[in-house]
Amino acid sequence: MRHALRLQRPHRSRLAALPAALLLACSSPAAPTPEGSAAEPNDAASAAAPAKAPAPVVAQAPAAPPTRLLFETDEGFGYRDAFGAVILPARYTLAEDFSDKGIAAVVDDKGWAIIDTSGAVLVRPFVFDNGPDAFQEGRARYVEGDKVGFIDETGAIVVKAEYEHAEPFARDDEGRVSARVCRGCVKKMMGEHWTAEGGTWSRIGLDGAPITDAEEPTAAAKEGERAEQAAGAKAAASAGDDAGPGPAGPGPARESGGVG
Repeated sequence: MRHALRLQRPHRSRLAALPAALLLACSSPAAPTPEGSAAEPNDAASAAAPAKAPAPVVAQAPAAPPTRLLFETDEGFGYRDAFGAVILPARYTLAEDFSDKGIAAVVDDKGWAIIDTSGAVLVRPFVFDNGPDAFQEGRARYVEGDKVGFIDETGAIVVKAEYEHAEPFARDDEGRVSARVCRGCVKKMMGEHWTAEGGTWSRIGLDGAPITDAEEPTAAAKEGERAEQAAGAKAAASAGDDAGPGPAGPGPARESGGVG
């Protein structure tokens, strides 16, 4: 006789006796958090996540001055852009290339001029050896009427034209930069050039401020000092004839400025 096997379901009381951990493992997985709902923060994960570094700030390089290329025709010199378009027509008798600061020296119907890239005249340069004054220590001389001043390499006036004459800026043995300037001096021709004589000479810095400890005496004061020295030397020689000749006094000297 065949006997049917009968599977019996476990009684509820037996399920209750199972460990809670086993029941949890056998239970259905938790439903995902709906989108937009706030999840509980994980403090350990938040602490371990590195903070985002701020975006680096990239410095913008200054824009280069517009390109101006020198060209020559039968009419004179002019300037084109990088594509060959004429920007400044050939109206200059002479012209130099534009500097990286955006200025150029040209000769127009009034003489030498310093122009910008639009062709506007900034100043009239001091003419030295038939050409515009060269930049030294970042400064060059310019003229306004019969006075002399200084510009920087962009053509901006940094020392107003208020001196009868000025020598170029130069650096001394101790690294100090200054220029000799004079008030009240006069020009004296020497062949094709001239010198500045007389007046009161002093020194200025790159910004035009006077260097007070470098004030120089006038020509008259220097001549007076020389006369006193010569008189003292003569008196000493007369008092000590039997002891040999006394010291010679200084020879004649002349105050002179730079050659322009």
